[in-house]
Amino acid sequence: MRIALVRAGGMTGLPTYELAIDRGGQVTYEGKAGVFIRGRRTSRIGTAAMNGLIEEFRRSGFFEMQDEYHSEVTDESTCVVIFQIGQSSKRIIDYGGEYHGVAPESLFHLEKRIDELVDVKKWTKGSVIRRLLHWK
Repeated sequence: MRIALVRAGGMTGLPTYELAIDRGGQVTYEGKAGVFIRGRRTSRIGTAAMNGLIEEFRRSGFFEMQDEYHSEVTDESTCVVIFQIGQSSKRIIDYGGEYHGVAPESLFHLEKRIDELVDVKKWTKGSVIRRLLHWK
């Protein structure tokens, strides 16, 4: 079992990073650009949270969604979601879909839910105190 999320900010200036969650709840983050912490960090999520996320993927109809949603607007951010469980695997590319109504709401929900579950803001935005300490 593996869940991955890749965000590329494009010309929007939004954060660019990768997240991966393995079967045991190990989270791997790689901050690339527009983030508070660049580089690799790891954390964990609990079994109940992992099982809940897997259930959300099933309820969303993830495997029935299109492989790609593409806005006609240029210079948008891109989000890639990958879900592998058992012999099933699917990757969905969402290019600007959230802001232009191209992709289904259930896909946006999964993208946001992965971020929330791993608390990605601690790496992309940092706490207020940490931001003040690093402010130049």
